[in-house]
Amino acid sequence: MMTEIQPGSYVTMDEHNRRFGLAFEYALKVVATVLSCPEPGRCVINAGKKAVSCDEGLPVCVDPALDLFKLNEEHGHVRYDGDRARLKPGDRIEIIPSHGCTTIPLHEAYVLCRGGCVVGVEPIAARGH
Repeated sequence: MMTEIQPGSYVTMDEHNRRFGLAFEYALKVVATVLSCPEPGRCVINAGKKAVSCDEGLPVCVDPALDLFKLNEEHGHVRYDGDRARLKPGDRIEIIPSHGCTTIPLHEAYVLCRGGCVVGVEPIAARGH
């Protein structure tokens, strides 16, 4: 039974909170770019541990057909069913951090979106602190 919600996590609704069964929409996503597809059903993206925190477990891809199974310092490794998904270099993948509070200070700014359109950019004051 959930008896408390942390204010920081409440704002972003990260993957860690979803595991508790909290039915909120995610407010924080990291957008990564596919760099290479070294073999069918696997690609490498430009988001690793320096872009998305993994202190509460691995982040997840918004697309349930994609499995972010490994994070290196600079890169992430995604596997998928090659028959269901066709990824190529340059494609974008949305990732839900496992812990938003520790992902946010890894970035310079929030890119604010509404309805798929960018509506603003806000600097992240916690950067470097």
